[in-house]
Amino acid sequence: EALRREQKKSQAVRKSKKYIDDILAKSPIPTFILDKNHRVIQWNGACQQMTGVLAEEMLGKEVWEGFSIDDRGSMADIIIDDPDLIEEKYADSIISKQDYGRFELEMFLPKLKGGRRAIITVAPIMDNNEIVRGAIQTIQEIKDLPHENGMRKNGPSGLIEESFVHPTFKIDSRGKISFWNRACEEKFGFPSSQMLGKSPLTFVSKRYRSNFRKMVISVLKGESPIDKEWKYYDSEGKPLYVLANAYPLKASDGEGRECVIVNTNITD
Repeated sequence: EALRREQKKSQAVRKSKKYIDDILAKSPIPTFILDKNHRVIQWNGACQQMTGVLAEEMLGKEVWEGFSIDDRGSMADIIIDDPDLIEEKYADSIISKQDYGRFELEMFLPKLKGGRRAIITVAPIMDNNEIVRGAIQTIQEIKDLPHENGMRKNGPSGLIEESFVHPTFKIDSRGKISFWNRACEEKFGFPSSQMLGKSPLTFVSKRYRSNFRKMVISVLKGESPIDKEWKYYDSEGKPLYVLANAYPLKASDGEGRECVIVNTNITD
């Protein structure tokens, strides 16, 4: 009986790991994981697309130099070695912080495509004894647009969601859509003029609305849930299943937060 329980437990662990691996593989956000020795153990497809470096070339090695902040390496490297250093050295770059050690930052990556700004999310991976065993990091490139006054589009955060190839929309503190990119128009069939100021629940399946609302509320409080699957309906009433990454961002006016949702279509 004890052996059977252990076998079931082991099988559950394997299934859980496969589920996490599948989520990372499908995520539209470039994501990698380091072990405690600063070696890459996960390098998803979005990372491969952004860097041109295949997973088999990265696994077991130090992270690609394009993700380095400075001579300390990537933010994942820093959070493994000295998490306090993030607030000491990079305080001006912090967008949000969670009690469990997760940070969201807007930073300059000097070796990424000749120097680019990016939204970085980084968090430690800890065991049951709260010992750091690794770190997970996501990177979303910010594409600047030239302006006469030197300011970037969409306010202080500088995040140009319009450049995202994935359907991306923002929800403001009132729970209304404040941004709807061209990829949303193409994939969902709703023009921006029709969606701005509307509740996103209008195209979310009724079965998913309660949890979707809870997710948005938690993100507006500064939390950033892992990728989740949702069911939407397009303008023709056809169901769309998406893997959505939601995260907080400073509002365009510099006050409060907005919830950014980046969607990947996983409809069969």
